[in-house]
Formats: sequence, structure tokens, C-alpha cells
Amino acid sequence: VGTDPRIVARAPVIGLSGPGDARLALASASEGVVAAAAPALMGQTAKAAFGLDLPDLRTQAAPRAVKGGLVAAAPVGDTGLTAVAVQPAPTGAAALLDDAWVLAAPLAVGVIVMLLMLLSAWRRGRSRQQWAVSENRFRVAVEAARCGVWEWDLQGESVTVSDYMADMLGLPEGGSVPTEAVMARIHPRYRPEVEHALSQAATFGAFEVTFPVAAPDGRARWIDARGQARGARSDAGFTEILGVALDITEARRAKAAAQAAESRLRDGVESISDAFVLFDRQGRLLLCNQAFVDAFNYSPDMVRRGAMKDELNRIAALAIRHDQAAAGGRAGAREVELQDGRWLQLSERFTSDGGSVVTAADITDIKHQEAERQRAADALRLTVEQLESSQEKLSLLARKYEVAMTRAEAANQAKSEFLANMS
Repeated sequence: VGTDPRIVARAPVIGLSGPGDARLALASASEGVVAAAAPALMGQTAKAAFGLDLPDLRTQAAPRAVKGGLVAAAPVGDTGLTAVAVQPAPTGAAALLDDAWVLAAPLAVGVIVMLLMLLSAWRRGRSRQQWAVSENRFRVAVEAARCGVWEWDLQGESVTVSDYMADMLGLPEGGSVPTEAVMARIHPRYRPEVEHALSQAATFGAFEVTFPVAAPDGRARWIDARGQARGARSDAGFTEILGVALDITEARRAKAAAQAAESRLRDGVESISDAFVLFDRQGRLLLCNQAFVDAFNYSPDMVRRGAMKDELNRIAALAIRHDQAAAGGRAGAREVELQDGRWLQLSERFTSDGGSVVTAADITDIKHQEAERQRAADALRLTVEQLESSQEKLSLLARKYEVAMTRAEAANQAKSEFLANMS
């Protein structure tokens, strides 16, 4: 170093190769740089010359980047001196190239992040587009099935309805409608039910309610609305409900007509004095009258709707004392005598859908009359037989009387002749 050619320390120069020439220097804590290959460093403090304090330099055995370039240092025994190897930072094109390498990694990361953000944005846009297309197809398909589509914003107090839904509610057109306008179309008696359904949907997410609105002809139009909450649930509950609605007016009218017809049928069946019971194709009880219950002394819980035919037959068999074919051999008919002495004529026929109808007529009086007729016939036959026997006896007596008369007449004639001869 300087005019002293002695090797006083060894400093590693690994990593110092490259553009610029490596320079060596000696520095002390009190005097700064005491020897240097670059005269400009002489007398400067370690901080000024190398960008690091001397204590930090003494621990820099490996090259470290500083403001002036790369630096590596090692202590010189116990002399208090530190040998420092400095490689000045490149300038010009070389510096730009080094800076480019330094900036390449963060720039590459930035570009990758930007590409990922663009890809994510593209995917979100594509998902929104696909969702819009799917939602549009859903709306078209639902409305083709004569269903209305609606979305209820509980927080904004508005309802977005499709054109068909608006027509069902009696609104001028589809789109966003205030909640008050929708509630005003609902019959006042059913508004609390709709409000309760909305409250339940805000809490649990499911919406289901049926309510009437006024139709243009003045009659009630019944709407069945069902939906599900969408979006995340907040502390206050769900705020958006998406659903569909169906006009069930005709279905309700048909159901009411069917119920009225069934009621009339029940009244008619109850008016029949004979026992009547109807089973479906699976052998389940559909309808019966009180006469059927009384015929076999069924308990009310036994003849509930859906009771099985085999079970009812098993219970009925316990009440039967005697079973025989019906008079005339009619198919599906038989006569049974119950334990209490009553007689029933059972008749079973099958319906077009595979079910069966069983009727039971009380023929006890007929059986009694038949018995009376039989007894009368037997008595008449006995009388006839007795008369015939009496007739035979009378005929025999008549013949005997005739013989006696003939004999008497002959004796009288003989007597007359005898008297004539005597005279």
C-alpha cells in the first residue's frame, strides 16, 4: 500500500470483478483513511470514503453494496487498522445496464401482477356477461312458462318485476316499483302474511306465500310467490330476495270445484241407506258412508282415509257368521249372516282406473220374509197333504157307503119280492 510493499492484510475480492477497477485502502478509527490506491480517499473518514462507519466495515468480510459501489473489509491484526477493498460503481452504459438488472425483477413482478389483474378483470367481465346471458335466458324461459320474475330489495324498499309479473299484479309495466305500490295491489287481509314471509326470508333466506290481487274483471287473481335470498347475509339479515310467481287462479278454482263436487258426492253417499265404500287401485280407502261403518261396527279410527282394504276385510270377517253365494249366482255378489243375526248382501265392482266399489244392502227383513214364506209354504203343503189324505178317506167311505146302499137296496128288493110271493 503506498510506498510500503508489505502485505499487511488480505481482503476477499470475490464478487468485485466486473466493470471498474478495485481499489484498496487502509483506515483507522482515529485518522480515517491512512493509505489508499486512490489519493482522493486519503484523510477522509470511513463514512465519507466508503459510506460505512469503521465498526461496520470491520464486519464486512463479504462484499456489500454501498453508495460508491461494492466494499469488503477485514481487520489488520491488532494494529487497529482495517483493510478495505472498494470497487467503484460503474458509470455510463454499464451503470444503466446494472440498474436495469436491479430493476428487472420488480418490473417483471409488476408486469406479472398487472397481467394477473387484467386476467382477473377479464374473467370477472366474462362471468358478468355470462351471468347476464344466463339470467336473460332464465327470465325468458320462466316467462315462457307463464311465471313472473321479481327481485325484492328489502333495504331499498323497491321491487324489480318482469313484464309478466307486472301484468299479474296489475301494474302498468315492469321495472323497479316501490314496495308500497306492490303492497297496495295485495288484498288487505293478506298483506300481513306477505310481510311475515318477507321477515322470514330476511332471517332464514326462504320466501313462500300465496295472496290474491284484484284482476281487471273484478275477480280475485291468486298468485303463488316463492323465492330465495341472494348475496351474503349481514348482521341485519338478507336484503335481496329473488324469486318467481305463478298465477294459480285456475288451479284454485279447479280445486274448489273438485272439493265442492266431493262434498256433493259425500252428501249423496251419506244419503244412501246401503253401506258404501270406495277403494283406489292400491286398495286404500277413499270414501265411505256411515252405513258402512255401522254395518260391521267399525271404530272411527279404523275407517280413516287411506285405510287398507285387506285390514278392513280382516276386521269384517270377525263379524260374519255365515257366507253364501247370492241368489241367482250374480258375479261379485254374496250374502253374509252376521253374528248379531243381520243379513247383508255384498256386491263388489271395479272402477275404470282399477279401484273397487263395495256396497252392502241390509236384507234382514227380506230373509225374514223368505223364512215366513217358507214356513207358510210348508204349512200349506202340510194342509194340502192332509186334505189329500182326507179326500182319500172320504172316497173310501163313499165307496163303502155305496156298497152298503147297494146291499141295502138288494135286501129291500128281496124283501119286497118275498112279501109279494107270500101274499
